Amino acid sequence: MGLGADYLQTFSYYTLGDTFTYGVAFVSQNHVLVYYNFSVIVRLFLAGLSFLFVARQFIPRASHWSFIPATFSYIFFGYTAFAAFEHPFFLNPLIIFPLLIWSLKRLLVTHKAFLFTIIVTWTLWNNFYFAFMMALGALVFWLGYLYTTRSWFNWRQHLRLLLATSIGTLMPMVLLLPSLISVLSSARSGKTLANGLILYPAYYYFGLPGNLIANFATPDFWVTGGFSALAIFAVIYALRHWHEYKTFNWVFILTGAGLLFPAFAGVLNGFSSPSNRWLFMILLPVNLMMIHFLQHLRRLTLRDYTWFAIVGVIASLSLFIMSDFSLNSRFSPMIALYAISLLLIWSLQHHPTQPGLKALLIAVVLVNVTFITNRNHTNNTNPATSDMLSEQSVNKLLHGQRDYLPENTANPSFSRVYIDNQLGNATGIAPTTNLPILSQTNNIESYWSVQNKAVHTMMQRLQISGSSPNDINSNLDNRNILMNVLGVKTRYQNSSTMTPNSYEQNANVSVNHQTAFTSSDSYPLVYLPKYTVAAKDYGPMTATEKEATLADSVVVPGMRAGQSSAFAKQTSLA
Repeated sequence: MGLGADYLQTFSYYTLGDTFTYGVAFVSQNHVLVYYNFSVIVRLFLAGLSFLFVARQFIPRASHWSFIPATFSYIFFGYTAFAAFEHPFFLNPLIIFPLLIWSLKRLLVTHKAFLFTIIVTWTLWNNFYFAFMMALGALVFWLGYLYTTRSWFNWRQHLRLLLATSIGTLMPMVLLLPSLISVLSSARSGKTLANGLILYPAYYYFGLPGNLIANFATPDFWVTGGFSALAIFAVIYALRHWHEYKTFNWVFILTGAGLLFPAFAGVLNGFSSPSNRWLFMILLPVNLMMIHFLQHLRRLTLRDYTWFAIVGVIASLSLFIMSDFSLNSRFSPMIALYAISLLLIWSLQHHPTQPGLKALLIAVVLVNVTFITNRNHTNNTNPATSDMLSEQSVNKLLHGQRDYLPENTANPSFSRVYIDNQLGNATGIAPTTNLPILSQTNNIESYWSVQNKAVHTMMQRLQISGSSPNDINSNLDNRNILMNVLGVKTRYQNSSTMTPNSYEQNANVSVNHQTAFTSSDSYPLVYLPKYTVAAKDYGPMTATEKEATLADSVVVPGMRAGQSSAFAKQTSLA
């Protein structure tokens, strides 16, 4: 399934634990895309239902109407705008996290552990990556609870929590354990924390204030931002009333500080590169605080409004800078909606009995989050300008994989194939390199986050341009020797792709507008090298010498002295 990738690693990372994909087993192949789209809507609906249920448990006496804008604000923000279109299973934590926090509090207050155990099981079964983040979020809540209740030394409660967590952890172990073993042996593990960054680039900090009320098309370091204006008001209100909302405020302060340093994002991203995906967890306290805020509109003072306005001006200036000082920026509606929301809050404070104002405020919040979610996808409603593919095009591509066949299908011998990017330059590499999984070609390339670390190490030593933990092999730099050594017999290429020397065009074979090129020099899957080269001699070689050495030699670790590659010598002389 691609060099360095296998089914367990790939699908345990993405879909084996995603219960919302299981329904595809009951859907015909022709309706898989419909089911996929439907599952996105179901996830969003359940995320809102999860928040609404938990919010009513945490704030049971709040006015019914205040839950509506908070729920809209929870479901739709910058994270959703990106994840729903790119990685729908990233929406699952929005369903799970509120339930995890609620069940944890239920255990701590009522000593009933069953539901917490079940939610822990679901959290770990769903995806170990997000489970790690949500575990840290639950830890913060638990410490906040201990701080608030002064129950630091309630050992019986601690033991009950430990037992429930342990059982919940053991139940999904049949999937969790092999997944963890796989990721620890993958190219993603063992990387330098936060890629060695101490601080983010300057543009990141300039964009942070703007990210409060808007979101950018491609989130830098996964800071998706894009909170509703009412959510921003709620956070400011909490900070201005520090003692009354001390627990909320410590969470907000920790979040703000964490966004400033790459190491924080690296730790929450599994001690790897800096990614602020963890920001989805802050939605829960932010929108719970919104409900509190809407209950206390009468207490707002001129200073509160002054701070609302100051933050709005700073965010607007940030968006102005990040849009290259353009007055025609697409961020303008976000700034306008912020100002309108501020005006409505002021009106509702002075006319609290007007139901029309409440309805208008809810409508503005809905418009606000719609703009946040849709801002990056304004072109997608027009097939002529959309950077997405139509369902018809996707179906054509999927069915087209059947036409990619090994050169000699009657010959049972194993050979590998390279299929060039089937979307050309339309969307970059993207997961389009996963399409050949549906064919029977033994394609060498795949775009997955969890691939074998040893293959990645080899590509780095050979200085393969484009090799990354996401796409280990890439196109192997179209290198002739390496392609042949790895057994690539057939290449399906786009017209603009460089062709390695030994691959000759097969004019009679063209699939999906790609031409087949074949090599008579490709190696079989198993062969006997002529020479053995010591690892200590191989290490200092140049990338070219290393590649040439692989043509007739095997590198042996622990060997004091070995032979020399005849082909490498010939290459160096040339």
